[in-house]
Amino acid sequence: MRITTTTTIDRPAHEVWDLVGRRFAEASVWASSIDTSRAVAGAQPTGEPSGARECRVAVPGADRLVEELVAYDDASMSLAYVVVEGMHRVARSARNTWIVIPLSDERAELRIDAEVDLSLTGLALAPVLRPYLAATGRHNADDLKVYVETGAPSHREQRQQSGAGTLAGLVAGNAVFTTLSGSALTIASPWWARQFGDVAEPVITGLGASLLVYAVYLAWISGRDVTARTGRMLALLDVAWVGATAGVLALAGSGFSGAGLCASVSIAIVVAGLGLSQWRASSRVDRLSRLDHAISAGEARERAGTPSPRTS
Repeated sequence: MRITTTTTIDRPAHEVWDLVGRRFAEASVWASSIDTSRAVAGAQPTGEPSGARECRVAVPGADRLVEELVAYDDASMSLAYVVVEGMHRVARSARNTWIVIPLSDERAELRIDAEVDLSLTGLALAPVLRPYLAATGRHNADDLKVYVETGAPSHREQRQQSGAGTLAGLVAGNAVFTTLSGSALTIASPWWARQFGDVAEPVITGLGASLLVYAVYLAWISGRDVTARTGRMLALLDVAWVGATAGVLALAGSGFSGAGLCASVSIAIVVAGLGLSQWRASSRVDRLSRLDHAISAGEARERAGTPSPRTS
């Protein structure tokens, strides 16, 4: 799978390259998809100050990545790196190429080429992965553009620092798990129908298709600003799934096979874990938001010369 992203930045090319290339290890300063980043030991192309970086990201199953430079050219303002540690199981390998192209003395174009060799699991998830990865590429380009042009993090990066990035990562993980579950039910609906007490096959097919539609929604929303309210709503939907599973098992579980029981309980446990994590992340976003508002209000009062209200 190959995805190309381009954007025009209203700053000189050498300023863009300074952030992309010479400060390769400092991506967390401007990228909302990265919580923290630091230089680590790795093969070092000629002229590059750090051969590899370790990134902490808010993506379940791939929260730590080590990206190693395999090409670096200061003159042409281009670099390429591959993921050498922490690859998610949906991919066998991943390579990214970044190029800064001067357009004028005060404008430059950034081009990002992402090449991902998908695993069998990844191929099954391709309809969800492509829009998700494309959105990630656009967000990276937009974050860099805002940072270079204004010297301040983008709104999305600020939300990442507020905890919203973790919530978005959990929603993305939910999308992946829901896609796997929906695909399994849809592809093998006759077999699953027998495991679930000989229920009508169209019921299983319909359930699988519904999960796939929901997975696309989750992938779409994870690529945007996930609010605390939305996170709680998704968590409640997960709770509803767990409750419905418990009800079905109580009423008809005696007719399930061992595989049917195991699948039902295992999925319910994973969904419960995702729901709890999303609820906690939503609460953290709320807490940090209230703290930020309180600090901003205090600063505004100080500028106005108004004393802070006393607390009882």
